[in-house]
Amino acid sequence: MDFFVVGAQKSGTTSLFEYLRRHPNIYIPDNKELEFFSSDALYSKGSESYDVKFNQASECQLRGDISPQYMYEPKAARRISEYNGDAKIICILRDPVERALSHFMMNKRRGHELRTLPELVEDYRSAETYDEYIANSMYGAQLEPYFQFFKHSNILVLWSSDLKTEPLATITSIERFLGIPEKLTQFDVSQNFHVGGTSRFPLIYRFYKGLRALPKWPKELIKAVFGAKRIAKIAYLWETRYSISRVDSVLLSDEDRQVLLRLFEKDIEQLECLVGEVPWAN
Repeated sequence: MDFFVVGAQKSGTTSLFEYLRRHPNIYIPDNKELEFFSSDALYSKGSESYDVKFNQASECQLRGDISPQYMYEPKAARRISEYNGDAKIICILRDPVERALSHFMMNKRRGHELRTLPELVEDYRSAETYDEYIANSMYGAQLEPYFQFFKHSNILVLWSSDLKTEPLATITSIERFLGIPEKLTQFDVSQNFHVGGTSRFPLIYRFYKGLRALPKWPKELIKAVFGAKRIAKIAYLWETRYSISRVDSVLLSDEDRQVLLRLFEKDIEQLECLVGEVPWAN
C-alpha cells in the first residue's frame, strides 16, 4: 500500500475518495472504508485478505486506502507502520466543534440520537467524560501515534475548510505529496460529496438502512433481479438527494460554541505541537 487517508471522520474523506479515485495514477477499491487495520476481526485474517482487494491496480498506479476509522482506533497507526513503514499518511481535519456537531446530526438522522442540540450542549457544560462526538474530534491525541511511527515528511495534514473553498489547490497538494502528475485539474472538484443533514423520512430511512444490513446472499439476489448499476444509482440518489434535508452547518450561539471549544483546548495545544497553528485555534 502506498498511501492511507486516515481521517478524520465527517471532515471530507468522502470527497477525497471521489476525487482521488478518478486519478489515472491512483487505484482505490470501490468500497471506500476497508477498515482492515482498525478491525480486529479483519486484521486477524491476515494481510493476504487485504492485498487481494488491490489486485486490479496496474503497475503505474499508487494504491490507496481511505478509512477514517484509522484515526480514532489506537492500534491502527502501529499496524499500518508494520505493514509499510514508508507509506504516506494523509489526514484532513475539520474544526472540532463543527465535526462533533456533524457527527451528532448524522446520528440524529440515523435515529441513534434522541437528544436535541440544546440538550447536548447542556450535557457538555458539566461533562466529566466525553462521548464519541468529542473523542473523535481529539485530533492531537489521534495523530500522535502517526508522528511516532512515521517520518514527519510522510505525513500531510489538510484542512477541510481549504477543501471546501479551494478544492483544486487542496487536491493538487495531494498529487505533489504523492509524487504523481497533476491530472485532476481537468475534473470538476467543486462538488461537495456526502453533505450532512437531517432525514426527511426517518422511518423510511431506517427501513433502507435495514435493507443494507441484510446478509450477502439476498442482496446479491436483489442485484441480479434489478441490476447492480441501477440499484447503486438509486441508493446514491436516495442517500445524497432525496432522503436528506440539507444542513450546511449547525447554528450555535457564541456562548454555546465556547462551551464546546473549551473541551478541546488541551488537545488543540497537542495538535499544534505536531502540525503548527491550526485555523480554528482562535
